Amino acid sequence: MFNVRKKFWNWTLREKDVLDGWFELYPQYIRSNPVKKNPQRTVFSVDGLYYVKLFTPHKLEDKIREMLFPRARQEFEAGVELETAEIPVIRYLGWGRCFTRGMLVSAAELEAYTLWQLRQEVTPKILAELARLTRQLIEKNYFHPDYHAGNILVTLGGELKLVDAYGIVKIGHYEFVQKSRMARIILGLKEFITDAQAVEFLIQSGLANSVAEAAENWNEYMVIDGIRLKKDWEKRSRQITSNYSKFVTVTDNIVFRKMPDETPASLENAEINDYPAEEARKIWLDSFRFEIAGLPCRKPLAIENGTRIYWENTPCPAWSEEERHRAEKMEIL
Repeated sequence: MFNVRKKFWNWTLREKDVLDGWFELYPQYIRSNPVKKNPQRTVFSVDGLYYVKLFTPHKLEDKIREMLFPRARQEFEAGVELETAEIPVIRYLGWGRCFTRGMLVSAAELEAYTLWQLRQEVTPKILAELARLTRQLIEKNYFHPDYHAGNILVTLGGELKLVDAYGIVKIGHYEFVQKSRMARIILGLKEFITDAQAVEFLIQSGLANSVAEAAENWNEYMVIDGIRLKKDWEKRSRQITSNYSKFVTVTDNIVFRKMPDETPASLENAEINDYPAEEARKIWLDSFRFEIAGLPCRKPLAIENGTRIYWENTPCPAWSEEERHRAEKMEIL
């Protein structure tokens, strides 16, 4: 490791030249190459070489926490430990801090996508690779508290890697609670896989030891996920109506839905209907609720001025018995 000081930032680096050519200009990269942003964290790319997370807490308690327990350091150290344990993970290159701010640098994977972006194209091979990665974590007693498809990268060669190691800890052994949290990875794909594929995944991943146990656990996980979805919906609905960038993008007075590849929905061939504001709002929010629950619906692609909805030009497929049963379990109906 190399300890480097640059522009009031103190860095710990695995490769000494990681900061060369871009660090002094990082505000420009934030503006020109943004990847995602929330109130406390900004992610940007650097010339196809690196991805960088910039942590900027605003609340006093968050600033104090960042000074005592820097998130960048915690994720960096967890990532290096996973790599040492031979668990597939992106290569973390260094972390830095400047008072209450932190920065984390990782190597970019060219032509790679998150599993969430590819969720409509999940193949048996990807499911098998996902089960293998999950089994590695379980067998080596690593617990990921935020194990979901957005934190898994699928490389051009079909390899799966963890992309967010923050919060991963080594535990003594897995209890049902930890297994149910790890099962969120497959729950997030439930719209695109069958119950039989989910059961097979639970067995292959080590989250269950038999078909009977896997089927029982899958039903239990669905109930738990339904409770979580119901509990989280108020927060999610606020994010959607506040035009949070995870769900939508805004151009002029039109709010565009983000598609699975995270691009704005195309309005070509869209069907347009006008509604009273309250009805339009309900239609818009309900479509996200169904999507988050993994249930098919005819999606509004955009909403204009809060009343005009642009619909995708395909009918909603009829729910299967499996999907109706899922909706009942999750208290969506």
